[in-house]
Amino acid sequence: MPEKTSLIEKAVAMDSTIGQRYHPPQQSKKSPTTPTFSGRDHYLLTPLPRDINWRDIAAHLAKINRYTGATPLPYSVAQHCVIMCDLSLPELKPYALLHDAHEAYINDLSAPFKAALQLICPQAIKAIKHIEYLQDTAIYAAANLTYPVPDYIKRRIKELDLAMASAEIEQLLCRPARDNVPAAKTIIRVKSWGDAEDQFMARLEQWVFPHIRINDHNKTPPEAPKG
Repeated sequence: MPEKTSLIEKAVAMDSTIGQRYHPPQQSKKSPTTPTFSGRDHYLLTPLPRDINWRDIAAHLAKINRYTGATPLPYSVAQHCVIMCDLSLPELKPYALLHDAHEAYINDLSAPFKAALQLICPQAIKAIKHIEYLQDTAIYAAANLTYPVPDYIKRRIKELDLAMASAEIEQLLCRPARDNVPAAKTIIRVKSWGDAEDQFMARLEQWVFPHIRINDHNKTPPEAPKG
């Protein structure tokens, strides 16, 4: 009996799956696709590099609030990623900018929510991580960046992410930093979603696009309305 190909193998073997999709057995009338700013549907189970639209990622992240909207002003995932990028060494900047890019397709699931889910249903957390992995596989391939992220880069990004969380909690939520993690040395001035999107796109131009050959539909999709 031939060995069964895993879902991840199907997602990453782009040379043999161009134009193909893996469709799991139909168990629900709901489809695992999500709409995007560009108007195209994004298939969550086997995304491919050619599915990644950078303006979609910038536009979505700019409108997704961190801390489930608990900050006095809307503070976006896009701005968080831009600050992370600005605080990183040059070799880390593309990875810092894209470390939460999968949230453009699956939203920002808060740490408390994941902790509660872990207590109730650990398998659900594994499923979420698997879906995140599938998005990251396509995003990093589209960016021509190494994935899985090399361990030394992953460690540095995680350390900075925790330090950023401490800074955000102290400055935006006016609470003591959690877990005694020293706050990142930055002053956070909350940007509008339009500015956050523009800054994210500018960092893509500077630190990610040089790694890749940009397709016209990825680099210059319709502009997001400002407001």
